[in-house]
Amino acid sequence: MRFETRMNESGLDRIIRFSAVNGTEQVLPDDWRYSSGAYGCLQSHFEMVREARAKNWPHVLVMEDDVILHPEFNRLFNVYLEELPDDWDLLYFGGIHDQEPNPVTEHVVRLTRTYCTFAYALHHRVYDAFIKLNTEASSPVDVNNFQLQASQNCYGFHPPLAWVEEDFSDIAEIATNPWWMRYGFAMRGSGIEHLLNETLLIFPCEQPNERTRYLIRLYEQMLPGIKTVIVDRSESIDSAVSRFGQNRSRFCWMDPHIGIRNWEFRACLFLSREYDFIVPYEAVVDLNPSDIENLMANNTYPDISPYQPRTSEFPYEGCLFVTRSGLNEWLRDEGKVDLTKWTGLHKKYKVFNAPGTVISLGGCPRQVLQE
Repeated sequence: MRFETRMNESGLDRIIRFSAVNGTEQVLPDDWRYSSGAYGCLQSHFEMVREARAKNWPHVLVMEDDVILHPEFNRLFNVYLEELPDDWDLLYFGGIHDQEPNPVTEHVVRLTRTYCTFAYALHHRVYDAFIKLNTEASSPVDVNNFQLQASQNCYGFHPPLAWVEEDFSDIAEIATNPWWMRYGFAMRGSGIEHLLNETLLIFPCEQPNERTRYLIRLYEQMLPGIKTVIVDRSESIDSAVSRFGQNRSRFCWMDPHIGIRNWEFRACLFLSREYDFIVPYEAVVDLNPSDIENLMANNTYPDISPYQPRTSEFPYEGCLFVTRSGLNEWLRDEGKVDLTKWTGLHKKYKVFNAPGTVISLGGCPRQVLQE
C-alpha cells in the first residue's frame, strides 16, 4: 500500500497495478549475464508496453514500486510539463546519467545515455520500437533503452522529479541507498572529470596494510584523475594540502579503512560546488572477513542488508570533503585545522551531511586521526 499512498499524495490516482515478472521463476537465456532480478524487470516492462499497445493507449507512464516522487511533485510537474517539446517519444522523470544530458529548457534535457526505468513515460509512437528492441534481449531494459535514446526523441526532467527509496535492489541484488539520485548529477562527462582533476585524496596511515592498499588502488581505478597521497597520522589536513595539493582545490581526508561507493563519492564532489564541507556518510558497516576477501578478490560490493549499521564515529573515523575556500576559512577562524574540534565547529560552516552508509575493511587501528 505504500506505493498507492505515495502516488495518491502526489495526485496520481489513475493507477493500474501490474504484477511484475519474478525473474527467479524464469528460465534465463543462455546469453543472459545479469541477475535474475534484472531479467524479471526486463520482462515486466516488455509486457507492460505490449499491453499499452494492445489497448491503444496514447501514452503510458511506467513507475516501479520503489519510486519516490519529489515532495513538490504536484506543483513542479505542471511547470516542467509546459516546457516539454511536443515531439517527445520517451520522458524520464529521473535516472542515472552516464553521459551529460543536453539542455533543452530550464527543466528539460535531452538524454543520451541514462540508466534506470523507475519512472518514465512512452508515447505510442515508440511502442513498436521498444517492443522490437526488447524482444529476446540479452541486456537489461535500461541498457537496451540507450538505443532508443539515440534514435528517438528522448527527454528527461532536470532536476529530477523522481528517484528511488532506500531498499534491497532485486536487480543489483544488494541493499542500496541512492540518496544522490535526487540531484540528477551526470556521473560521467566533462563536469565530473573537471572535479576529479581538482581533488586530492589524503590517507593518514603510516604503514598501510594490504586492505588499505587495496582501497587506494580501488579509488584510483574508479576515480580517474584524482590524486592520492599517504601521510603520517599526526599530520594535519592543511599541512598535507600545502605539501601535495598546490594545484588542487578540493580535498578529501579519508580514513584508510573506509570504502565509499563510486557514485556516492562523485556525488560528494558535485555537492562540493555548493558546500565547503561534506561529511560523506552517517553510518558504517563492519564487513566480516569473508565479505572482505570476496571484495578484494573480485571487486564485488557485498550485500550489506544482513549487517547492522552503526553510527559513524567521526572524527575517529574521519572522512571529510573540504574545498580550498572552506579550508582557508577554517584556518582563518581557528588558526589551525584540528578534526578533533569538528563537533563544536561544524555549525559555523555550510556543511552537507550525506545520509549514506559505507563499508569498513578495518585497514588501520581506529584512533583519532590527528591530535
